[in-house]
Amino acid sequence: DREGDGEQRPARGLDRHRSRRAGAACIARAPRARVSLRAAAMVQVDKAQISQDKAQRSDLSRTMASGTGAAPRSGARGDDKGAITCLLFDLDGTLYSGSNAYVEHCRARANKYLADKFGWTEEEARRVRKAALKEENQTVKGLRTLGHEVDAVDFVTYMRDGVEQFLKPDAALASLLDQLPQKKFVFTNTREVEARKALTCLGIASHFD
Repeated sequence: DREGDGEQRPARGLDRHRSRRAGAACIARAPRARVSLRAAAMVQVDKAQISQDKAQRSDLSRTMASGTGAAPRSGARGDDKGAITCLLFDLDGTLYSGSNAYVEHCRARANKYLADKFGWTEEEARRVRKAALKEENQTVKGLRTLGHEVDAVDFVTYMRDGVEQFLKPDAALASLLDQLPQKKFVFTNTREVEARKALTCLGIASHFD
């Protein structure tokens, strides 16, 4: 989610470019509560999505571990251009589900930050934030383009505060990553410190360089 960013100069070890969701792993979406017939139907759709996501995870694991997808074995020739030696993952909506309430939490806090800073209503803040994202594909850069100066670190730190309330250890994801022998990197628009907090909450920080 490119709204979750603010810094255009990511710190060493993570994204140095805008995320394009390269090498993304799929995370299953949790079923919604059965509160109505419509919700029950949505649950069935989500169950189908879970099965599909599990199948995609299995396919990814098999591909990476196969002869064409595995990293070169020790002693093997290094000129195999077909070998996959590095995997790139987006963070938001990829290493955790886009349906996670953390996404809306960040958007709501971004709106509140802008409303408090510029004296806007929350609805005005929401409109400006979305316009900024559309303008530059990055919230802080877009705000500056539209003439609204904000401190990137202050904005992102405020917006992403409370991550531990929403992101929890994902044993299935950790197991999948553990099966992939390639080096793994996260590409994300957010600041490194915030990205590492999210990875730590998911219990997968040790899997990434």
